Amino acid sequence: MHCVFAPATRRRTIQVVVTAVVIVATIGLTGCRASRAGRACSGGFARDATHVLVCEAGRWARLGTFRDVLLAARQAQLPRVVLIGDSIAISLGDALGNALRPRGVKYDHRTYPCGVVEGDTADPSGIPWEQTRACAPAIPRMQNEAVTKLTPDLVIVLSSWEMNDRVLDGAWFPYSSPEADTVLLDLYRQMTDRLTTSGARIVLLTVPDHVGSALQPAQADRTARTRHLNYLLAEVARRDPNRVSLVRMDDIVCPSDPCPEVVDGLGLRSQDGVHFNGPAEAGYVASRLVDRILAVPFGNGQRLR
Repeated sequence: MHCVFAPATRRRTIQVVVTAVVIVATIGLTGCRASRAGRACSGGFARDATHVLVCEAGRWARLGTFRDVLLAARQAQLPRVVLIGDSIAISLGDALGNALRPRGVKYDHRTYPCGVVEGDTADPSGIPWEQTRACAPAIPRMQNEAVTKLTPDLVIVLSSWEMNDRVLDGAWFPYSSPEADTVLLDLYRQMTDRLTTSGARIVLLTVPDHVGSALQPAQADRTARTRHLNYLLAEVARRDPNRVSLVRMDDIVCPSDPCPEVVDGLGLRSQDGVHFNGPAEAGYVASRLVDRILAVPFGNGQRLR
């Protein structure tokens, strides 16, 4: 008798296929009569001497070796964390993955040189930045695609693009004005709706103050804008506690005020005052950030410490 438990094809999601394979493996593949790839089948799973077989288009096809399938099954049970964000997130992304994966999660990042909410970023006179015009229509599409493809349990969001003036539906909203705050909070709500369709929880990372660098000195106006953005991020989490958590990163990068250029002997952002210089600097931050992130309950209810 073949190890047939439920119809399955590769058109089903990977999670369904792997779950069925786990059932097969748990009961014991060695107790089932062997079949061969290419023979006729009516559905489900079977085995040959070395591989798990899946019924595809009426014929047995090899899904993988026993070892590979069981490893994939174990991986499929791990919660998935996805980082979404702008170029600051890009500079942190690989190091954050290196810190998270050994703690028992699958990690991906979908980062891009844009913000995380809709609308056109504009200069102080309300003129949209030409170089970012492609971002507004792309942001919801990229977020929807990330959730559909990756089905995350936790989405980490890091972006500073939102601390600029914004043009939305032809209207100009100067940053930090009451009208702009209202619009931005609603845009974050829309982002939250998109990123939680798989049941994920969202972590909003606070943004550290700008520091002086080889390119330019620290700017008081930028510091004020950053702190107002962090206030808004906290308000997003306060208004939606069932879906959104705030996790501070700013105090790791800026342990004192004003924000120091060097922390524990590292010039974390000495190149431009905004992005992490490289793997060592990003790794310093990620290693101190990971416990805070994993203290947040995932959308699936898990907590990892």
